[in-house]
Amino acid sequence: MWSRLVPRRSVLLALAPQVPLAVAALLMVLGSGASRAAGQSSFPEVLERLNQVNPGLVTFIVDQAAQVRVLGLFRWELRATVYAARPARYKVVVHNMPAVLRGLGSVFAGVSSAEQLLADYRATAVRRDGGAHLVVEVAGARPEVNPPAGVAVIDEGRWTVEELRLRYSWGELLARYRYTVIDGYLLPTSARVWVFGIPAQADLTYSNYRLNVPLPPDTFPGD
Repeated sequence: MWSRLVPRRSVLLALAPQVPLAVAALLMVLGSGASRAAGQSSFPEVLERLNQVNPGLVTFIVDQAAQVRVLGLFRWELRATVYAARPARYKVVVHNMPAVLRGLGSVFAGVSSAEQLLADYRATAVRRDGGAHLVVEVAGARPEVNPPAGVAVIDEGRWTVEELRLRYSWGELLARYRYTVIDGYLLPTSARVWVFGIPAQADLTYSNYRLNVPLPPDTFPGD
């Protein structure tokens, strides 16, 4: 079976459209103990600017198309619907999961909390890269936290997460995002994700945003 060659977690990450949501949640709560260069904005100041982006956006539903390539041997074009709500809840429903991947399931969901993220991570550095970007480095507060570390690159002009690198014990994931203004909100329209060490790559596109709409009542069980 090909699934023995590729860690299932890695496949999920290659498919993952939820990365921007996780980063946004992470950046909203991390910062205590972070070092910063002289003259650099403090993390609370960075946090405040990030919080000012899309303040009126509470929920959205968006269609996602993904072109996934793994090991240079496998290629899939997947269709999914993404449901999201503040502060960092998401649900991804894949509509055409390939037969060889159906063991992974077709619904991926997560509910985060500021308290849990703050308990799991600490910011180790906030610095400017010499241009118009801030670099925020985070690390797990305990050995069992997964991923153990990450780096986010933030555009100071738009205050969007442009790049995310997640560091796992088995390798790294790198994601880069493109944004556009839709109905007054700055939203991702595409992303490219690399999973190093497999290798795997995914090109994601987002279309048909439905903003501030009621989500189906069973979107997040337990609400």
